[in-house]
Amino acid sequence: MRLDAAADDPLQQIRTINSEQLRDRTLFLRELGSSRRAGAETLLGELMTMFGRVVEVRSAEAIKQSVAAGLGVAVLSSWATRLEEKAGWLRPVRDKRLRQQRRFYVVRRRDRLLTGGAAALWECLTTRHRGAKRDRMS
Repeated sequence: MRLDAAADDPLQQIRTINSEQLRDRTLFLRELGSSRRAGAETLLGELMTMFGRVVEVRSAEAIKQSVAAGLGVAVLSSWATRLEEKAGWLRPVRDKRLRQQRRFYVVRRRDRLLTGGAAALWECLTTRHRGAKRDRMS
């Protein structure tokens, strides 16, 4: 997870963002209780109170589109913004403090046989990450 802004946003030029640079900015957040919201609050910490406006949005796609249009910034997952980054619409800010890696885990019940799409997905995930601890991805 990281703080993203439009590719041409002036924040993209700043290596260490301070509260003054956030004062007139809009922060887009997911709704209270969502894991994305919790991740954003953890990542931003005290900086959350520095934004001029905080707008709660229920749709991740609406948040990405708003940020790409230059209406504000948001904490987004690199997994969710691949296409927008490739198209040159979004980029993470340069400030390394505003980036955080997450671990993903895949689990399954050993007493149930996976079939069809679930079996194919399990095979893809576990084959791709053989170097990771068994039944764990990072």
